[in-house]
Amino acid sequence: MAESMPVWKVFIHGAHGYLGRHLVAAMDARRQAWDGGAEPPAVDEEDPSTVTRRLVVLDAAPDQTLEQKIASADVIVVDVFESVDDALALIKAVRSLNFTTPKTLICVSTILTWAGGAPDQEISEGSYRARNPAAAFVRHKLVETLAINSSREYLSTFVLCAGVLYGDGEEPLHPVFRQAWLCSPPALPVVGAGTNVIPTIHVADLAKLFVRLAERPPVAAPSNFLVAVDKARDTQQAIVAAISNALGTGQTATLDVGAAALDDTRPDAAERLAIMTSQVLVKREASWVASFEDLEWRSELGLVANVQSIIDEFVQARALRPIRLAICGPPGSAKSTVAKRVADLLYLPLINIRDVMARAKERMGAELVVGKDGKAALPVAAGIVRQELVRNEVRNKGYVLDGYPRSAEEAVALFEGDSKPADGDDADKAEEADDEEAAAKKPKIAIMPERVICMVATEQAAMARVKENIGTAIAGHSDEKGQARRWAAWTKAGLGGDSGPRKYYTDKGIDVYDLDGGASRTTTDETLLLYVQGGAPFFNYHPTEEEIAERDRLAKEAEEKARLEEEARERERREQAEQEAKRRAQKEAEYAAQMAELAIKERQAVEERARPLRDYLNEKVLPYVTEGLYEMAKVQPEDPVDFLAEYLFRCSTNRAAQVQSTTPS
Repeated sequence: MAESMPVWKVFIHGAHGYLGRHLVAAMDARRQAWDGGAEPPAVDEEDPSTVTRRLVVLDAAPDQTLEQKIASADVIVVDVFESVDDALALIKAVRSLNFTTPKTLICVSTILTWAGGAPDQEISEGSYRARNPAAAFVRHKLVETLAINSSREYLSTFVLCAGVLYGDGEEPLHPVFRQAWLCSPPALPVVGAGTNVIPTIHVADLAKLFVRLAERPPVAAPSNFLVAVDKARDTQQAIVAAISNALGTGQTATLDVGAAALDDTRPDAAERLAIMTSQVLVKREASWVASFEDLEWRSELGLVANVQSIIDEFVQARALRPIRLAICGPPGSAKSTVAKRVADLLYLPLINIRDVMARAKERMGAELVVGKDGKAALPVAAGIVRQELVRNEVRNKGYVLDGYPRSAEEAVALFEGDSKPADGDDADKAEEADDEEAAAKKPKIAIMPERVICMVATEQAAMARVKENIGTAIAGHSDEKGQARRWAAWTKAGLGGDSGPRKYYTDKGIDVYDLDGGASRTTTDETLLLYVQGGAPFFNYHPTEEEIAERDRLAKEAEEKARLEEEARERERREQAEQEAKRRAQKEAEYAAQMAELAIKERQAVEERARPLRDYLNEKVLPYVTEGLYEMAKVQPEDPVDFLAEYLFRCSTNRAAQVQSTTPS
């Protein structure tokens, strides 16, 4: 009987979009049902509304024009969700063609084109002419009107008005799911009072309804406007709270509509705000969708009633997977350094035992956390850490567990501990049974690490590292004295062997990566990530737009700081060079002055030493030489030297005679 059904080709403009993919999948599932032997409904030859069509996706040639694709199709699908501009172009192309064979145009639009009416008024399919769109959906209404008005001979037109879509990635509601999964902000925003009813439908259910419409278009429907919503009448507050409880922190916060509009700067911000603040009450029991009693709904009761399965779809569609990593090793082996490094690289929650216990003491009181010896009992410590591991943020993203558990015993208590209360009276047992029943309904949260990095270090290497970081050491813990004490305790307890956490992890079949503490500095980020991610694709929304902006800001600040520091160094170098040149010039000037002064002093010294000689010559020699020169000038002898010598000899003789004559006898 399947082969007797007429085959209709379906052209979906935007078949790779959010809705388009599900329309194709729904048609493929329906075809497989017919091929598998399922009997189509009985056909009343006198009633054309009972004729069921067999749908196949049109495999149009890539070089065909839009008009050629439309002309070769039997069913043309206008997906307003994917692009209003493309939808308008498609309808324009349809209106330009003349058809000679029956065709069906189905415009899949949003019920929010009705959202501008009275908030308490229920809408029905027959009152479509009175629909009043929200401001962000005015152009959507234009597409719907053009689609309906395109009806003519050989062309039947329908508008399928769907509720807000969700499921398999949550396209319109994706920002809410994303914020909840990231737990950022901690409290999911509820815009306005949150009491507005948001009509919804799972995208897979809408695709099934589309297939039913395309297979057997209603002949006697009150209008060609058909409403597709689920049975829920969930308010915005209920939807946001359900998502927050199941995926986020469980907190919600009221956000003023005006503030929400200013806070969101994305191109589709107005549309998303309209979705969250819209109110549309649908008379579903009187609608076309209520006639399909045999439809296998994915989520007939709505998002809130099926929130856990919707979240599972969201996580799977977005390929979100947690990475659970534990770091163990001896004291001083760089566990915390590597843990923070991996946590920063992958934006994972870092769970450090000291920080966790400090928060627990502050929250619960130190007397409930630690005993008289100042230490927490094993079950207490394990329970406190376990509570950290089951938080939604850690469940979503994973964790980097730093330095705990420190022993196999602690590992058993943490990962295998029994959290049930101790036996008590009947009331306690009844309460315990209720808790167990409630827990059985909840999905089991995996807390066991999938990857373990075991730090390796000798006692000497660990102590050397402690000495290098002595400036940031915690007295009695990570200083030299504390390191010696902790290493001795670690060795005595045999934590590097069968009693240690490494043995526990390997016994559980976990691949342990041994990393030398000294080599951890030179181990590249790529090497660490290759092990931690297991070679599989990894996505966790990080870095977010805010983190990218913050990273860019910090990078610019670092670049600016480096530039300023380089300029300061260059300025300092110039100043030092100038000062050095000044000092050198000053020294050279001082040296020149000293040398000049020394020359003067030397000259004065020479003159002083030569004074007796000069006086002697001036008194005893120069007068006779001068007279001799005068005489020589007068006589002008042929041999002046001989003349001067004889003259001086005569003067010497005369001088001697005078001295002798004046000397008393």
